Amino acid sequence: MIKAIIFDYDGVIVDSFPKVHEVYQTICKKLGKPCPKDFKEFKKVYGYQAKECSKNLGFSESEREEANKIYSVEILKKNPRLFEGIKEVIDELKKSYKLVLISSSPRAEVMSKLEKYDLAKNFDLIFASDKIGPMVKNGAFIETFNKLNLKPSEVIMIGDRTIDYDHGIEVGLESSKIIIVEYGWGYDENKVPKQKILVEKPLDLLKAIRLIN
Repeated sequence: MIKAIIFDYDGVIVDSFPKVHEVYQTICKKLGKPCPKDFKEFKKVYGYQAKECSKNLGFSESEREEANKIYSVEILKKNPRLFEGIKEVIDELKKSYKLVLISSSPRAEVMSKLEKYDLAKNFDLIFASDKIGPMVKNGAFIETFNKLNLKPSEVIMIGDRTIDYDHGIEVGLESSKIIIVEYGWGYDENKVPKQKILVEKPLDLLKAIRLIN
């Protein structure tokens, strides 16, 4: 029986990646590095995760640390749109499940947007990065299981990238209970099992969860 649903933030709740592209253009300008102007090209450069992006952009270790500092400041200036329908989905799911949000993004960024869109109140737990640079998510999953007295088999996770799927598997979630949406950043279809239902828009999540449960 499913008792809780874990949400990713970027690419699932807010359409933030075009804004991430804008921030990286600012970072690269400050560091004297080239950054693709085309969004699709930037997605290729970004790759699997932020660390890979830094490597592909030619950042040294010290430049990567500086980039993280710039990112934490600049992303707060951006206002990504809320994906249409996701608030209604979260409101509906809250009636039946414990809801958790786990994001590697800066806490100040995550909380400011959740408050802006009146969503923070719906989550029983919210995890985000409290340091400069992305958070390692695995510890947040384990803490969720412990605090809410959950078994991995009682949890559904919703993400939008290959790394989200990998995190879920690493902490013991069942592959069939990891939903990777189509409307977010995008994922490698060769590394993520075929989804039971294509979640092309947030409202599709309700059907996908019913099929699992």
